[in-house]
Amino acid sequence: VWDGAVVLARFLETHPSLVRGKRVLELGAGTGFGGLCAAALGASNVTLTDIEACLPLLRENAAGVDGVVVEALDWTEPVAPSQRADVLLAADCLLPGREGLFAPLATTLAALLAGDAVAYFVYEQRCMDCGPFFELLRGAGVAVSCIP
Repeated sequence: VWDGAVVLARFLETHPSLVRGKRVLELGAGTGFGGLCAAALGASNVTLTDIEACLPLLRENAAGVDGVVVEALDWTEPVAPSQRADVLLAADCLLPGREGLFAPLATTLAALLAGDAVAYFVYEQRCMDCGPFFELLRGAGVAVSCIP
């Protein structure tokens, strides 16, 4: 479990009303830690998403957890209408050497943030400039603010 997932889980733990009774979708879920924490905090349903190669671990971790489903979501593909949620979660999706994914991730987030949806996006500032990612979000009409 990456540090960003732990920070996200602790944030949700201290603010459970952000997910309680809501439809939650986790992007780039990896182990699914953030989404599984949302489920434990009372989310009405949780969708854990990642690329196909990561789905076996996600399915294993989500096995037996009521209201949690696992789906593939490739940021380079259009978002399916069934993948809408009230709350989006993402942790440690900005990685050195993967700056080429900034645009697809920003496009995916913008598409999922239709209506009243909100996203909680946690990242560790590593050795690259993440500013361009947030500029892409702003350019797509997404309001971005920092929660210290």
